[in-house]
Amino acid sequence: MIRRRLHPALFQRLAAPAAAALAHGMRMAVNLLVIKFIAVIVGPAGLGLLGNLMSVATIMTVFAGGGIMNGITKYVAEYHSDLARLTKFLGSATLFGLVASAIVMVATLVAARPLASILFGHGGMAWIIPLVGVAHFLCFVGGAVVATVNGQRRPVDFAIITVAGYLGAVPVAFGLIRLGGVAGAAVALLAVAASTAIPAVIIAYRRGLLALARPRMERGDIRRLLRYTGISAISAIAFPMTEIIIRTQLTGHLDIASTGIWQGLTRLSGAIMGFYTVFLATSHMPRLSAISDRRQAGAAVVRALRIVGPTFAGCAALVYLARPIIVPLLFSDAFQPMEKVLGWQLLGDTLRVCSYVVGFLGIAKAALKIHIIAELTQCGLYLLFTLLALHAGYGLREVAQAYALTYGIYFAITLIALREYVRR
Repeated sequence: MIRRRLHPALFQRLAAPAAAALAHGMRMAVNLLVIKFIAVIVGPAGLGLLGNLMSVATIMTVFAGGGIMNGITKYVAEYHSDLARLTKFLGSATLFGLVASAIVMVATLVAARPLASILFGHGGMAWIIPLVGVAHFLCFVGGAVVATVNGQRRPVDFAIITVAGYLGAVPVAFGLIRLGGVAGAAVALLAVAASTAIPAVIIAYRRGLLALARPRMERGDIRRLLRYTGISAISAIAFPMTEIIIRTQLTGHLDIASTGIWQGLTRLSGAIMGFYTVFLATSHMPRLSAISDRRQAGAAVVRALRIVGPTFAGCAALVYLARPIIVPLLFSDAFQPMEKVLGWQLLGDTLRVCSYVVGFLGIAKAALKIHIIAELTQCGLYLLFTLLALHAGYGLREVAQAYALTYGIYFAITLIALREYVRR
């Protein structure tokens, strides 16, 4: 009824961000709820122990199917009106994703014990590593369908897949954590990450997408997707690996409980940031992809900054003011030290989101070299400042300040890069 009353173009403009907000709101709520389960049942130490697996889950979702989700969205939008061309592309994307998933599954089977030693410090958790491979494949299934419906401008389907998947994961995660402790929590984290696969298959069947996604080989499409693989590989590896190194250093210089508090801090800020990164990926990036003129693209980035920057800063301010309520509500009383450092983390998040508004221009133009330089720059600065703080004997407060300093510098760099891009 609402759609009939609204102009189609206006409906699309309103529905896309609304669906993105609803989808990520559900994802954020479920992820925070699962973190709450873990924090209460196994405590800060257990949350700290599972921190590396959380980073692996992040890598797994970003690099699902070879990391081609942004590429699928871009080219489905481009080929949407040409069914034959769309069918060829989706077939190539399916083949690409299946091969990438098979490689990951074989790797997790062969190298289970050494990977477990790296992630958990011992080989006793080696049984979880092959499940990472299975979850990676399921993430590809869910992510590919979501990317396709986003490219087709079907925001309602996007919301249905995400909401249904994450809602269904809640009782499963609670049961696993309650009955299995740390081991059950490890499985729960993977289950939540892969939860969109089942509703995605149902939506794909109803929309006739399964018939379009029969694996086939188109060399031109494979080359196009490989560029996005390079972009996603850097995104999937650089920052999570930086977090793994920092987490290890925190445990060595402080203790495992402090590491768990830092992990909770990063998960909270990541959940808030996710609202904006989902919007940037599903709405901002496709819009920039359609603009060929550099000045127009630069103007679109500035317009987005004027919206994203103030709204995120306002959201961060509200979270900071409500921190005495939010921290114990989302975690437990044992996480109270988080309240003292949350302000610096939120400042860094604000600067980081603003820099991403600019950075998505590089993704929209598939600028692999620029993206690599950008990722290595921000991760290198964060790692450098954090290690300097820890080796100087400082604590979590100074680590959060290092994060804010990193993205203050990085945002300034992205603005300079945007100015040079427009001038050319």
